[in-house]
Amino acid sequence: MPNRSGVLDRQLTALERHEATAVRRVAAAYRKARQEIVDRLIMRWPGQVMTPNQAVAMARQLGLVEQIDARLRQLEGELGMILRDTVTSSSEFAIEQMRQELALLPPTIRQPIADRALSFGAINHQMIERFLPVAVNDAQLATRALSLQLGRELQTGLIQGQSFDSLVRRMMASTPTGAGPAVWARGENSAMLMVRRTVITSENAAKVATLAEVNRAIPEVRKQAIATIGRTTTDCCIRVHGQIQPVSEPFQLTGEPRFADEMMMPSFHWNCRTSVAMHHPVFEQSGLSTADMRSSAQAELRRRENEPAGRRERVA
Repeated sequence: MPNRSGVLDRQLTALERHEATAVRRVAAAYRKARQEIVDRLIMRWPGQVMTPNQAVAMARQLGLVEQIDARLRQLEGELGMILRDTVTSSSEFAIEQMRQELALLPPTIRQPIADRALSFGAINHQMIERFLPVAVNDAQLATRALSLQLGRELQTGLIQGQSFDSLVRRMMASTPTGAGPAVWARGENSAMLMVRRTVITSENAAKVATLAEVNRAIPEVRKQAIATIGRTTTDCCIRVHGQIQPVSEPFQLTGEPRFADEMMMPSFHWNCRTSVAMHHPVFEQSGLSTADMRSSAQAELRRRENEPAGRRERVA
């Protein structure tokens, strides 16, 4: 029979893969849109030498800002589909994880769940209704902000007499180049952060909803915060690692960075990797105990306190 440590390790590893898949889909959508916008803008530009005022007038005549806006609205729709898939798969993934953790309980304890033939299927729809509108709204805000930035950069650059080709390529660069900002790169990075947060939040929200159902049949069941402890783990997640709370109560956060002092579930900050797990007192006698978790977290905190500041790694 699998032990708790193995189950949780596999879950955290699978969550990383799931998140990476979602991020790759968003990055691919952004890069496809970027290439289409670059090609469209440069193909439409006449190429002759112009004064700054003539260049701005030509940009308006060709509707270049409107072309950017139209392609980014199409990107919004693509992101919406990706986010719907992300929320659905994240909640289904979480429910399967809860089944694995439930299987770790002795048969006599988990019997009430079996007797009631508890179905977790409806929770998936709850997650979609709860988190999809928020995620899609974030995507719309991000693409519209990007559209405004690109339009502003385009017109400002032309007014300043910059070469059109170099201006387009600079502001659409995959990575910042030259003296100016790579507006597109910032937009793409923001989108990837957003989808990472969506994966973690919807996955953990589905777990908490499932735990609430389990808790009705097994009152001793609570929720526990689980992080992968290492050099890149944030101070926030190290300090919350192993914390146990009633399913209906928030986790207490003391480390940095964090979105709030009290939160019902991760993600606790941008790029958070902490996950919610089921906890029952019987778990303290087998597999990974809370004392083991707190010990590993304290050891990492002590290591950081003793490490020279110049050698400390950037955490994510």
